[in-house]
Amino acid sequence: MSEILSHFTRSLLLQAAQLNTRAKNYILLLLDLLLFAFSITIVAILSGRYEIFGASQVITHLLFPAIMAVTCGFKLNFYQHNLRNSSSELLYKGVFCSFVGTLTLALINSYFASQFEITELTLIFFMFLSALMSIRLSWKILHGRFYSFEKKNIVIYGAGTAGIQLLNSLRSNHKFSVWAFIDDNKKYTDILISGKKIFTLDEFVNNKDLSKIDMIFFAIPSISARKRRKILNQLSNLQIEVRILPDFKDILDQKFDVKSFRKLKVKDLLGREEIVPFPDLLSINITGKEVLVTGGGGSIGSELCRQILYQNPRKLFILDNSENNLFEIYEELFEAKENADIEVVIVPVLTSIQNEFRLKVLFAQNNIQTVFHAAAYKHVPLVEYNKIDAVSNNIFGTKTLIEAASQSSVKTFVLISSDKAVRPTNIMGATKRIGELIAFEANHQSRNMRICAVRFGNVIGSSGSVIPIFEKQIENGGPITLTHKDVTRYFMTIKEAATLVIQAGGLCQNSDEIYLLDMGEPIKILDLAIKMVKLYGMTAFLTGEDSSEDGDIEIRVTGLRPGEKLYEELLVNNQSLKTVHPRINFERQNRINKDEFTGLLSELSKNLKNNNEDQISHILKNFNIGFKHNRQSVSKKY
Repeated sequence: MSEILSHFTRSLLLQAAQLNTRAKNYILLLLDLLLFAFSITIVAILSGRYEIFGASQVITHLLFPAIMAVTCGFKLNFYQHNLRNSSSELLYKGVFCSFVGTLTLALINSYFASQFEITELTLIFFMFLSALMSIRLSWKILHGRFYSFEKKNIVIYGAGTAGIQLLNSLRSNHKFSVWAFIDDNKKYTDILISGKKIFTLDEFVNNKDLSKIDMIFFAIPSISARKRRKILNQLSNLQIEVRILPDFKDILDQKFDVKSFRKLKVKDLLGREEIVPFPDLLSINITGKEVLVTGGGGSIGSELCRQILYQNPRKLFILDNSENNLFEIYEELFEAKENADIEVVIVPVLTSIQNEFRLKVLFAQNNIQTVFHAAAYKHVPLVEYNKIDAVSNNIFGTKTLIEAASQSSVKTFVLISSDKAVRPTNIMGATKRIGELIAFEANHQSRNMRICAVRFGNVIGSSGSVIPIFEKQIENGGPITLTHKDVTRYFMTIKEAATLVIQAGGLCQNSDEIYLLDMGEPIKILDLAIKMVKLYGMTAFLTGEDSSEDGDIEIRVTGLRPGEKLYEELLVNNQSLKTVHPRINFERQNRINKDEFTGLLSELSKNLKNNNEDQISHILKNFNIGFKHNRQSVSKKY
């Protein structure tokens, strides 16, 4: 019998929950009308005042006071409250509605010869108030009872203001149930928050009930990047989904709920302490000037555009040969400009850096003073397949752009280079190194334009980064394809890389210097893959290395790709010098033989016209840039 009743109640609640807000309000209104009339009826019967049941007095003594009570409720938004969320405010409004209804009855009865006594009016008041609040409380209890099977047990990391605010926002949420808090602050020792225990991180990690926990919400937005990274790395090892709250600077009103949290990403585990940018270096080449960004629709180029926008240039030219990429970044920046009320003209330029005529017209018709050159073919395996186009774009496109800029009003030219340009083992790296040399030679010949190159490694989340590839492979159930178990790479966020590139441009001088961004410590890609698998709440195993092969996602070693190196480096001459910025160093470049370099470009140009890929590889290999081509078969799927 109890099971039948339970099933019936649950079905009734499910149907009630599916009603829209207006329907629920009408049902509550009708119930409240009946309850007030019922309260008066019970007291009238108990006190023997049967005269109120006359035809005319039913309207005046029963219906009219009840109507006044619910009307008061509408005025106070009493029926707009979430029934699952009882609060003191709801009680106060209930008291006021009951008082208005009872007062209305008292005034009506004073007009008639027969009146309710004050004790009887008080009884009516408390009967109606009790019934009014009991309905709301019963709904909350029943809803919690029959929906508890759907709730996920969560733990809040952080017992401070953000953690408490999250707890409060979850009181009306039927999807999550707060199981406990985690906080290492000693002031929370032996303290309960709303009956929830506060564990230290070590206590929680060693808790025998970890299997009961579905999610951890990290609610300490103001913590330092280093400590944040350390804690998140520990949490990611628990195979429990972790969600984090963005920094306070990313929460405009500092009011948030469960929807403000996002899934933990690998960049949260790799990030490092940010340092305050040098304002003068950010603004010197941008504020009040016309700025051109080539490759503006790409990963680095688009982030450069975002940051340049907030330095208030007079005009921002975004050049890209991809219509879709150019459209997306233009729309994004235009909306950002309007929202931030920034007075800047944004000009999308759909062309290629190899289009000499278009570039000359662009510079001639405008007063562009700063160029950030990010346009390049950067995907190592793709470039190995397309040597002709890579040389045309990365070498001769760069040459064409620099020559067009040097004949115009441009004062500062910043070339975005790559760590793969150092002792290159692939065509992409070799073309980027030749691009650097073109910039240095042009710098010696230019009288009015300062030219510099900025060299750095992988950025997290770029189109060519291994991270989105691993994410897709994990989501597809594996395997993760790793080229070598010992391969290492530098990693930096796109945001930090772009900020440092702009500041390096502020340091740009007429010299043989190439700026090197401090990338931090290199990371073993195998460790990165294992960490990413753990973020998905799964385990990884390396084929052939783990004999048990006990895990969810396979990591398969496929061999180095064409042109790939085990590790990356930033220095050609092995000597790094410091600048005024702690994360920007520089290296002095040795002068090259001008005639030899001119001959190199001439030979490359001739073989481009003849479409001779093999000869182009031979020419690059024989030039003095330390190019040792890793010529693995390009027919292998990468």
